[in-house]
Amino acid sequence: MYNGNKLVYRPLNNFDSLLNLFDYPGKKEECNCFLPPSDIWEEEKAIRISMEIPGVKKEDVKVVFEEETLTISGEKKPVFDNEKVNLYRRERYSGKFSRTFTIKMDIDSSAIEAEITDGILHVSIPKIVKQEINKEIKIK
Repeated sequence: MYNGNKLVYRPLNNFDSLLNLFDYPGKKEECNCFLPPSDIWEEEKAIRISMEIPGVKKEDVKVVFEEETLTISGEKKPVFDNEKVNLYRRERYSGKFSRTFTIKMDIDSSAIEAEITDGILHVSIPKIVKQEINKEIKIK
């Protein structure tokens, strides 16, 4: 970039054009999809996941656990038909989404629970708590 009589180097000016060369999750302009933000934390007896999915009905969400992988997928349906309206601006995205989380610890997969409250999906993954038994071993 030329600024008056000095040449100014601005390395980040072309960063956006560089990103446009690649596909990445959540590249909303081209894929008409979104990546719901999620929080994951561990408690004493469970792993918890919260995912923001406002406007998504529970019938449109699927939670599947296979081996060490929990997959949450679904679809956020549009509030209007793009072909029947004269759209001026679109900031709310609709379409399919999928998030996959790897869980590498002993869990009770038969007791995983999920519910949606106020646009937040809450998933509770119970851990298998191993009881430590302290005892003296007698030598024979």
